[in-house]
Amino acid sequence: MKILVVSDTHGEVDNLRKVLTKHPNMDLYLHAGDSELSPEELFPFITVKGNRDYLFDIQKEYIHPTPFGNLIMRHILQYSLNDLYDKNIKIVISGHTHKLDYRVHDGIYFINPGSLDYPRDGSLGSYAIITLESKQIQVKFYEVE
Repeated sequence: MKILVVSDTHGEVDNLRKVLTKHPNMDLYLHAGDSELSPEELFPFITVKGNRDYLFDIQKEYIHPTPFGNLIMRHILQYSLNDLYDKNIKIVISGHTHKLDYRVHDGIYFINPGSLDYPRDGSLGSYAIITLESKQIQVKFYEVE
């Protein structure tokens, strides 16, 4: 399973279209919030509500089963580890900071793709591709070209 993850595009669509054109065959496209676009405008991305997505009725949390374990996505990284364990979460996706982040804690993978359009980490804008198998996860980050 291949998952493309973006976040914090704040109304911009050019880089979203570039990323879609470059990676047309993903199994799942995720946007970790602050798109400032309607879900219809974001298609095929599934999104969650960011702190700037106040114009649209968007879900605050998204959970998806994967071969590796359950994936959860929220805009702001606010979880209790007990809640993650109870839901058998293996992958946590967030946005909000506009900074790429990747770490593993007690077998749970925490991934923030950074911001596609307004990075605060010195990149040109970044996104992630996650490749999952039943016992393996691979996370790669890319800069917008």
